[in-house]
Formats: sequence, structure tokens, C-alpha cells
Amino acid sequence: MGQKTGLIKGPKKGIVKKTVAVVVAVALVGGGVYYFVGKNKKNDNVLSTQTFQKVAKQNLSNSVAVTGTIESNESRTVTTLVSQTKVLSVDVEIGDYVNAGDPICTFDTTSIQDKIDRLEKKMSVEEKVDALEEKNAGEELNDATADYFTHVSENQIDITAATRAYQDAERSVGDAERSLADAAKDLADAEKDYKDAKDDYEDSKDEYDDLKSIYKRYFETSDEARREEILNGSGYTDISSLKTAMEKAEDQKDLDKKSRDTAEDSVTTNQRSVQDKQSALETAKSALTSASEAYQKALNSASDTATTDSRAIRDKQDSVTSVDLNNSTTNDDNQTTLDDYYDQLKDCYVTAPIAGLVTALNVEVGDEYNTSESTQTVCTIQDDTSYKVTGTVDQYDISTISENMTASIKTDATGDDTFDGVVTFVSPVPQSSSSSSSSSSSSSSSSSSTEYEIEITLKERDPRIRIGMTAETSILLDSKENALSVPYDCVGEDSAGNYYVMAASGEAGEDGVIPTKKVAVTKGLETDYYTEIISDELKEGDEVLSLEDDTSETDATESSEFGGGRPGGGGPGGGGPH
Repeated sequence: MGQKTGLIKGPKKGIVKKTVAVVVAVALVGGGVYYFVGKNKKNDNVLSTQTFQKVAKQNLSNSVAVTGTIESNESRTVTTLVSQTKVLSVDVEIGDYVNAGDPICTFDTTSIQDKIDRLEKKMSVEEKVDALEEKNAGEELNDATADYFTHVSENQIDITAATRAYQDAERSVGDAERSLADAAKDLADAEKDYKDAKDDYEDSKDEYDDLKSIYKRYFETSDEARREEILNGSGYTDISSLKTAMEKAEDQKDLDKKSRDTAEDSVTTNQRSVQDKQSALETAKSALTSASEAYQKALNSASDTATTDSRAIRDKQDSVTSVDLNNSTTNDDNQTTLDDYYDQLKDCYVTAPIAGLVTALNVEVGDEYNTSESTQTVCTIQDDTSYKVTGTVDQYDISTISENMTASIKTDATGDDTFDGVVTFVSPVPQSSSSSSSSSSSSSSSSSSTEYEIEITLKERDPRIRIGMTAETSILLDSKENALSVPYDCVGEDSAGNYYVMAASGEAGEDGVIPTKKVAVTKGLETDYYTEIISDELKEGDEVLSLEDDTSETDATESSEFGGGRPGGGGPGGGGPH
């Protein structure tokens, strides 16, 4: 099981605070921390101790350490179904490399082959009898089917003829309807022409009668003044013009009367044509009805014949089906037995299911193999082209681990060399055991614990790695490069839940105390010792106060003066883990 840690370790507790009675200026250059001790003016016996840390940029990370065992990514235990059968040959030894399909061993096939031969002969005879019955039933079905198609062909000829006759009658009805429509249109046109001619005649007759009346009234009086008045009212200047107009009107009246009479004759002619076309349409419709009845009769006849023939086909099909059903189970039991025999025959030739190393071999030539013995297997093959580390993680750390996380792997055989890996399996259920914990975020303990299996697959193969080796694995949970960070005990939290640091804001005063100011920060990634801080007011190299400092009383008689100022040592060295 693993220990959750930042890869650069620091004290889990706060930095130890010291109270001294002598001039002290301790610079921990490597860690970027120094102590400043000054005299409290209010009480010469009280010393103020300030511990400052430098703000540093470094790589931070959290990880879980897991101790596990190198295993093959794929392993197969090879068994066979043969029982009470002797081993004729063994083709491999422990340590041999085999490809998938390579022979492993061969068992005696004499007995099983004899069973196969006798059973196949019996099945062949029964199949020939079945085939003869099926042939006869099939021929009867074929005859019934042939009759069906013959009758279908004959009936189709009758249906085609009836269809053609119906279509001809249908076209005749259409032609008659169009002829009737044309005749009706001609009649309508003739009636319109007659109305127009009649109107023209009546108009010309009225005009002639008007002129004739004026002309008559003109000669009915001998009074010249009256005659002049009549002419003026007619619109003509003299009687001669009036007479000429009257004669023209009479000619037009006679012409329009002739046109009217001609139009009337045309109406009569078209009326007779409409009657003739109507009669022709009725005749065509009657012929269409007869053709439709003949067509339906042909359809009914074809349907009746098809029904009869289909019934005959179904009867023959039922016979075929009955024979098939009777014969379908003839060799079922025999086939099941034969399949079992062939499976046993196949199992006599054991081959490698995968490529890999033979790591266990449990058969020898002459041995009698018996599958009833649960522990008896042929061999074990493990793929040595890729490896995985199998280990367990306790219930406190398992929730932080998920598939596809990256990991670094070391073994005793490979020294300080590390290998890249990826988490490929996290068990959803625990393995309960009482043992020493091998994965935790702090320290291990011997007690009953709940552990979860995980697998970490190595990305590359190394020839120095062997199956069964112990591997130390570090699973990366989270990381941040160039993070602005300070030790965790430099970050405080106020009553409102806001985080802050106390940054140095000047040189030490007369009392020896370095002034500080409160700077709000946001926490980022946190490791066991360092905390990432985010603030626009801080930069790398700034100094912040350890918030676990306090003031202790001591006898200061041995010192009347304390040194001041910050040493020139560097900040925290090296940063976090890489």
C-alpha cells in the first residue's frame, strides 16, 4: 500500500519555534527560512521570535505509493476436456516461448476415432432413408406447383383478353363522352349565334320601322312647316335622304332576318346531333358494363382455380414438412454425440491459446490425464511482451485513484531506473484482510483493513524485468509546474473563511521585530508540506511569516543587545518533486 506525499518532503508539524537568551541569527539557507529574535521593549524579559519563509516557484505534486508485484498482462491456464487418456507426446518445456496455435501436447486418439467412425456409418444409413422420403414428397409438391403455374398462365390469357375488351369499351365511352361534349358545345355556340342573329334582326327591324313611320308621317301632311318639323326631328335634311336611309334599313332588316333563320336551322341541327351523341354514349356505357362483367368473371374463375391449386400445394407442402419434421430429429442425438466425439478428438491436440512463455507444465509422456481431478492442468502460458504491476490500496486512498492516471515504477533489479506506467484497473469491490498496510498517505500500521486491487500497466517492455518481481510504484494524483508556493503553516484562515499570509513589509524596528502586512491569497494545489498560493501582491522571493511563531518569556540578563536584519541566505532550494 502507498504513502500519499508530496515528492519533496518537509516536516508535517509546524517549524519548531525557538526562544533564546543570546544574540541569535540563524539562517537556514537551503530551506529559505530564518529566525529573527528581538527584545520586547515593554518587557526586557520577553523575546519575540519570527520565522520567515521565502515565496518560491517550484513544481508541486501529490502521489500515492503502491508496492506490488510484476505480472504478465495476459496469462492462460491451459486445460482440455479429454479424460482418462494417455499423453502420447509433449512438445514444450518450461521456459519455452510459444506462439498462439503452437502444439503443446498430444493425447491418444485411437478410442475416440473408432467411436466416430462407427457412429458416422450409422448416421449415413439413416440419412439415405430420410433422403428418399424427402425426394418423393418433394416431387409431389413440384407436380402440384407446376399445375398451379399452368392454370395461372391460362387464366392470365383470359384475364388479359377481358382486360383489353374492357379497356376498349372504356375508350369508347370516353370517345362518346367527348363527342357528346363537343356536340353540346356546338349546340351552345349555335344557340348563342341564334340569339345574336335574332337580336340583330330585331334591332334592324326596329330601325326600319322607325324610319318608315317618319316617312309615312311626312307624306300624311301637306303642311310644309309640319313636314320641316318632322324632318328636323328625324335628323335628316330632306325627304330624299330619309328615303335612302329607310331603304338601306329595309335591306339590312331582310339580311338579318335571313341570318336569324339560318342560325335557327343550325340550332335544330345541333340539337339532333346532341341527341345522337347521347344515344351513342348510352350504347358505349352498356358495352363497358358488359366488358366489366366479363373481366370480373375471368378474375373469379382465375381466383377459384388458384384457390384449388393452392390448397393442393399446401397439402403437398404439409407432406414435405411432415417428412422433414420426422427426419429432422433422426440424427439429433447422434449428432450431439458425434459433436462431443469431435470435441474430444480436437482436445487431444492441445495448442497454445496465446503467445508467451510456458511457466508451468503438468503433463509427461505416458501420463493418464483425468479432468475429474480439479487441480490437474496441462500448462500455464504467460505473455512476456507486456507487464503490469498488481497491488492493493487501502480504503483511505482508493477514492483518489482512477484509471488512466500516470505512474512511475521502480524495481530492485533495475536500480534507480524508472518506468512509465498507467493505471488500467481499479477494483470497485474490496479485498478484506488483516495485514500490514502497504499503501497509505501517511504511515503504515498492522491491523485489519479493507484493500482494493489496482493494476498499473507498463508502457514499455524492459528485458531486465521479470514476472514475480516486487515493484515500487508512485501514482501521480495531481501536479502543478512553477507554482508560487510556501510551507503550509505560513497560510492562515480568518473567521470568514478567507486565506491570507503575513508578508514582511520592511526592516526590523528598534524592538527587533520585522513589520508584516496581511495579504489575501487563494489556495491552489496542496501537498504534505507546501501550499500553492495565488495573489497579485506576491512574487517569488518575497518573505512570509510562519504563523506558528509565538513570544516566550526568558531570562535575558546574559544579553543586552540582539542582532537585527535578515540574513542573505537563499530561499527554499530546489522546489518540489519532478
